[in-house]
Amino acid sequence: MKAPGIFPCLLFALSLLFLFDQRVNACVSATLGPGPPLCVFFTKASSVYLAELVEDPRPSDKANYENLIFQIKETFKGEKQDRIEMLNQSQESNDCDLLLSIKKGETWIIFVDSGANSAYVNENSFSFNPERDKKKLELLRTSSVGKNPTTIHGSVRFLDRYIGRYKSRIKKVTLTGQGLIRRTRTDKFGSFSFSELSEGTFKMRVWLPVTAVIYRDQKFERARFDTKTRSYYFEDEVTIKNAECLYRITAIFSPRAMSD
Repeated sequence: MKAPGIFPCLLFALSLLFLFDQRVNACVSATLGPGPPLCVFFTKASSVYLAELVEDPRPSDKANYENLIFQIKETFKGEKQDRIEMLNQSQESNDCDLLLSIKKGETWIIFVDSGANSAYVNENSFSFNPERDKKKLELLRTSSVGKNPTTIHGSVRFLDRYIGRYKSRIKKVTLTGQGLIRRTRTDKFGSFSFSELSEGTFKMRVWLPVTAVIYRDQKFERARFDTKTRSYYFEDEVTIKNAECLYRITAIFSPRAMSD
């Protein structure tokens, strides 16, 4: 099978990385429009802190990374401790404009990714402003005590001009499972959400008026056809725990991608 040459290489790579994916990279999300809400980053992080960088960044033994030492002011998730040392990608490691530049004395909301032997600053971390970020701080405190509503957020993205012509007609998303049948519609950005869910496994369908394809498991997959509604759809199985907040991207191509 040939690669879809009619599409920019970047967009093709995005579909591989983010089709129905739970982890969202800030650099890539910026190219696709509005990203997931804060609760998604909280769910995926191993730890979440409000912390101040107390020393200048130092070069790390790990290539393209720097060592950062933070004084923790508040713990929202993870082990409570006074200080933590983490790795952060250096500005020279990538040409993405959204790599984090954290300076001594600055206070940040830090989402932590834990590796085998190290903790990493997640790229969705952000500089904290007490006035600007009041609501975000409240949400993190609510999430820290497990009071965040169990929610599935998502977005439908159109990765070529042909299928993009139908954007205004691709609105319907359904969720079934745990005795529920829920329906919603995407907004002008293609975003949607299902909240106040019980934990368990659900089937989520994105409905289309025309056939299309997605790319997952290293192959193209055509939309299924529902004879009752005479509509096409893509289906994803989502398992969610109580108080989790998950995110799914459905990246849609024209069927021409299969033959180009």
